[in-house]
Amino acid sequence: MHVKPTLHDWSVSVVDDTAVFIAINDDLSIESTKLKILGKDRNLLIELVPTNRAITIDVSTIMPIFVELHTPHGVSVQYALGSGADFYKN
Repeated sequence: MHVKPTLHDWSVSVVDDTAVFIAINDDLSIESTKLKILGKDRNLLIELVPTNRAITIDVSTIMPIFVELHTPHGVSVQYALGSGADFYKN
């Protein structure tokens, strides 16, 4: 088990227009970890402490969503693939 997060340690996916799913691999410690759900302008929407490794969060995904995973040893940020689909259309 390690403590510094990388993009390979977790994933974020859109469930539907109202939720995202976050999965944290068993290789990464979730002790003293927190998640921040950010909107299109990186404004804070939700902050939480994960109590398990599979988390569904109710949040509108019509606009782009970013998720930050904070540990005492680093931060990893991911775009919720599929969020803001109409926002990025030309």
